[in-house]
Parts: sequence; C-alpha cells; structure tokens
Amino acid sequence: MPLPVRSPGRIKFGEFLIDLQTGELSSNGHKSTLSEQPLQLLIALLEQPGELVTRDELRKRLWGSETYVEFDLGLNKVMNRLRESLKDSAEHPRYIETLPRRGYRFIASPVAEEVASPEPTSASKGQLAEASASLARKSQRVVLRRWMTHSLLIVAVILVGVLAARSLWTRSEPRFHQLTFRRGSVFTARFAPDGRAVLYTAAWDGNPGRTYSTRPEFPESRSLGNIRFHILAVSQLGEMAMLLKPNFVAHRQHIGTLAVAPLSGGAPRELADGITDADWSPNGKELAVVRGSQGRYRIEFPIGTVRYETSGWISDIRFSKEGDTIAFVDHTVFPDDGGAVALLDLNGRKSVLSKGWNSIEGLAWSADGKEVWFGAGALQAVTRGGKTRAVLSAGTDITLHDISRTGSVLLSEDNKAISMMMSAADGKGERDLSWLKSSVVTDISSDGKTILFSEEYTGGGPSYSTYVRRIDETDAFRLGQGGSLALSGDNKWAGVAANVAGREQFLLVPTGPGTPKRVDNSGIQNVYMMSWLPDNIHFLYSGAEAGHGPRIYLGDVNGGKPVPMTPEWTYAAASWSGNIISPDGKQFFAKDSSHNLWIYPVNEGPGRRVTQLAPAEIPFQWTSNGEAIYVYRQAEIPSRVYRIPIASGKKLLWKELKPADPTGVLDIIAAVGTPDGSSVAYSFDRWLSDIYVVEDLK
Repeated sequence: MPLPVRSPGRIKFGEFLIDLQTGELSSNGHKSTLSEQPLQLLIALLEQPGELVTRDELRKRLWGSETYVEFDLGLNKVMNRLRESLKDSAEHPRYIETLPRRGYRFIASPVAEEVASPEPTSASKGQLAEASASLARKSQRVVLRRWMTHSLLIVAVILVGVLAARSLWTRSEPRFHQLTFRRGSVFTARFAPDGRAVLYTAAWDGNPGRTYSTRPEFPESRSLGNIRFHILAVSQLGEMAMLLKPNFVAHRQHIGTLAVAPLSGGAPRELADGITDADWSPNGKELAVVRGSQGRYRIEFPIGTVRYETSGWISDIRFSKEGDTIAFVDHTVFPDDGGAVALLDLNGRKSVLSKGWNSIEGLAWSADGKEVWFGAGALQAVTRGGKTRAVLSAGTDITLHDISRTGSVLLSEDNKAISMMMSAADGKGERDLSWLKSSVVTDISSDGKTILFSEEYTGGGPSYSTYVRRIDETDAFRLGQGGSLALSGDNKWAGVAANVAGREQFLLVPTGPGTPKRVDNSGIQNVYMMSWLPDNIHFLYSGAEAGHGPRIYLGDVNGGKPVPMTPEWTYAAASWSGNIISPDGKQFFAKDSSHNLWIYPVNEGPGRRVTQLAPAEIPFQWTSNGEAIYVYRQAEIPSRVYRIPIASGKKLLWKELKPADPTGVLDIIAAVGTPDGSSVAYSFDRWLSDIYVVEDLK
C-alpha cells in the first residue's frame, strides 16, 4: 500500500527519518535539510515503494510541463544530491535502485509516523450531519444562478485554452548537444566564425590547461598545437586573442601576455602584459582588454587607454553588436564572484543593469543584441533598461561562454564544490572536514581543536552562513547568516561579515549563549579579513571607505571610531583567512598593491618592508616565536608553503598542500594554521565541467 506521504508526518527508512513538511533529514543524531528538488524526488519515490517511478513521471513532478531543462542532466544532478544526503550509491544501493533508461525504485521499507486525528464523538457526528443537510438546502437555491455564471466561464476557458494551445504548438523546446566528456575544468569557450566549431581551454584529468577545438557532430576534441595558451576571443575575421604563459588567478580567470594569431595557423604576435580578459570589436580589427595591475583592474580600449578602473575585479567583457558599448561583470571584492552586470560606453560612462547577484559566471550579448545574458545559477537575461528574466533553469550551476550570431548558446555545466581538509598534530593524516559542499576555512583556534568556516554556494544561502566545528566531533554548529572572519583568542566570539536586507553589516557573534553585537564600522565596506589582538577586545580588519582604497583598521568591541593603521591600497591576506597579528600582539603583516610584504607596529610608527612576494603568494600566519611568517602559493597544485624569516626575507620551503585527487582542483583558496605549525587546515575549489551547445533558447 502506498504511504500517505502527502499528509503531515514523518517517514522512517533505514537509519533515516525525513520530515515531509520541513525537509529535515535526521540520521544518528545528525540533522540536515534537503533542498526542494531532492525532497520532491524523495517524496515521489516514497509514494510508490518497491515500484518503478519513470523518468517522465519525475520530470513532470520536479519541473512541470512549462519549464524547459536539459532533463537527463537536471535529473541526474538532483539524484546525485539526494544520494549524497542518504550516503547511498548507484552501484550498491541501499535505498534507491536505478533501472537504466527507465527510472528508479525505492527498495528500502519506509514506515510512516503519522499525527493521529481524534475520532469524532456521537454529538459531533450529529452536528456534522445537521450542518451537511443545511448546506445541501442552501446549495439547491444557488444552483441555477451558478449554472449561468459557469456557462459564461466555460466559454472563456475554452477561448483561453485555444490561445494557450496555439502558443504551445508554436513553442520549441531547447535542444542540448554535449561537446565534452572528460573529467576536469573548463575555463573559457568560444564559437568559431562559422558558429559551429568551438574553441575552448580546459584542464582535463589533473593535467595543465590546454586549448582544444571540437564540433557538435564529433565526440572528440583536438588539441591546438604544443604551445600552452588560454583562449579569450575569436574575431569574425578568423583571428584569436589569447593569453600566453597564463597563470591562474581565481574562478575561470588567468593572467598573462595577450597575443593574437590566425585560426588558419601562424606564430602568435604579442601585444600586452598583465592581461586577464579581452574581446574583439565587431569589425574584428581592435581589442578591448582587462588589465590587472597593483591591486586594481582596468578596462582599456584601445589597448593603453583606460576607460574604467575599480578596486574590485572585472570579468567577461563583451562588445555590443553595434560596437558602442562594452558589457562586463563588475565584481565587488576579489576573489568573490558576486557582483553586477554593467555597461560601459566608449567615453568611460558606466551604468549598472542588474546587481546583487551572489555569483555571476559568464556573460554574452543575445543574438539580436537587445539583451545581455549571464550565468547566475540559472541562465538570466537583462535588457538595456534593466528588466531581468530567467531564460533557462537547469537545476545546476552553469557558466555562459558565448552566443553565436544565429542564437546557439555555448555553456558549461559546472559541478562546483569547496572542500576543507585538515592535517592535525594527532598524526592521523589529512581528514576531510567539509560540511555542506562549500566549506571555506577562515580561522583555527591556537590549540588546533576548533575551526571557523563559511558555507558558500547553495548550502550557505544567498549571503553565506558561518559555522564552528570541533575537529573531534562529527557535527558543525551554525552561528548564523554571513561570511566568517575570525575567532577571538578565548573562542567566545566570531567576527562575521553579513549582508542584511541589502546592507553590509559587521557583527560579533557569540559561539555560545549570548546576543550578537553590531560593530559600528563608520561606513567601511567590503570587510573580508579580521584578526583579534590578545586582549580579545581590539581587532584589526580590512575594508575600504567610500572613494578610498582598501586599508587595515583597528576596531574595538566596545565601539569607537575605527583607526586607520596602514596607507591606502594595503591588503591583509588576499583570501578571507589568516591571522596577521604577531603572537605578542605588537605588530602585524600586510601586502601592498605591488605585492611587497610589510611589518607594521600595532602602536603608532612606520612600517618596514620585509620582501617581495609573487602575486599568488598569500601570507597567513606567524610562527610561534614571532620571527617568521608562513606564506602559501594560492594558484598552484600542489601548493607550496614557505616560512619567511622577517630578518632575512628569504623563502624557506616548509611543506606542500596537495589534495589526493587533483582533477578539477583550481586552487587553494584559504589556509589557516596554529602558530606552532602542528595543525593546518585549507580549502580548495574543485570544478568538474562539461560543455553544451543549446539551440532554440528564447
């Protein structure tokens, strides 16, 4: 007999208990919450235990008839998420069995835990009968009146139905063609001038990135020569803009030497250094570029003429069809991929089309040039007037790479995750402490037993979530909304940067009982780093006042105006993690926009330069004696960690951070350690991508 899963209650199967109203899933004292689609998929299977639930039934259940997705891709993604939550596998299922090409079957024995309804008494039965008779008499009096009304409504419904059916008959579903089938990360992809061939740069099977060509009618990709380069744009005249000697920066972005070369073959011609992105003008004769220099990003057109500059970062510049405007993604804080879709005219006037997105990956103009399409969870579109609509909801993370002149859309489906690993002093080797698939470590207690981290992507919510976790316990404890910053020395408080109702807030949140405190940071925005002084009252944090460059400020838990501690364009750790204050609390380290490592006194006084760092080298911790600083290389796998004595400034290799499986790993995005070096925790980005060409999107 099918279970009554539609009524309020809970279902128990195996070690799990699922609350059908809230989606809360419990197992051996551990609780998590299923998102909407995995929950609906589980309910569909529980309604028919032991029976086949077809893929078509699940399509209608999860997406309905009016939502167009690449169904196989979407369902497989949702099923994988559900199996992860249930600790189940397709090869050796305990709960969900796959029937190839047909559907799925729930093979466990579910038991319903229902909320019992009280039996009616004799008196209530009599009252119910009398009320029913009265209702019947009233119904007879209105039958005629309702018949007239319903007749008119039926005619109207028929007319609406005819029009709706006519619309559906003329609507075509999107068609998906998968182009890549290997395991790894796709960085950029572009259509060739014919609109069929595709050029893309990817790192497959743990190897360095290379550029390939492929076509929808062939499953194989061909490597484009032995020179390692990163494709940026292809002109209508058949010329490639590329990066030579590319170095990974963040997300899909690389930095290197801009060069151009014909698709037909020939040696590349170098044009400019320090370039991260480029696009051809519509006539195929000029290039607009993004250049990263001294902590700032600039749009130049022509090359060398600055049209726009920001202390954030820029990605995905694309010329309009008319060539009078450049669309781009304006990111607020490096390396966070949240931001806004913006336009820039050739006189340097910027306007914002759509803002407040937690993540934007990829941008292109629509085939008719009337909208800018961009990847923000789903595929979105925005007009020049700022009206936004959803074009495609695929149930997964996507990156938009290009749109051809005929309207073919080139995108990648990206399985994105942030893993959190830790090697502790107990000698048990590295362990995976990841929580909700996007765990970014930001601090560790001095004894190495407690970590502070943020959950990003879907699991963390639109403004991220802050968690604490003891490494000897299985569960993490959610402190609240916002990105985590730092633990106080006594482990009683956590700094949190939150976005509440569209406004940035800097909070001190208790790790135990207590009430959060809001820090009055006097309009300082984009707070992304914090370190506590030993008194657990004062702290340093990084941010920027309106119209000024970033710098480091001294704050106080009891309030008071923040005190600037460094010149403008001075940064703490380039990621969100790290403790910049020395063990005695008397000095701290920072980087300037030229990547010089500096030591500053906490009390008044000038700073002292220690050494020159590479752009990807991130200082994150003092040694316990305060004589050296640990630095890791962010954009390489394995990531080398150095110890730099402040007396000599010489880099001494200390250890390597290396995920066991390097496939799809982009970079080490955060690292923290105890002062004695006995425990180190780090987080790394892993993207596994497949490229698709999508036809008939409107």
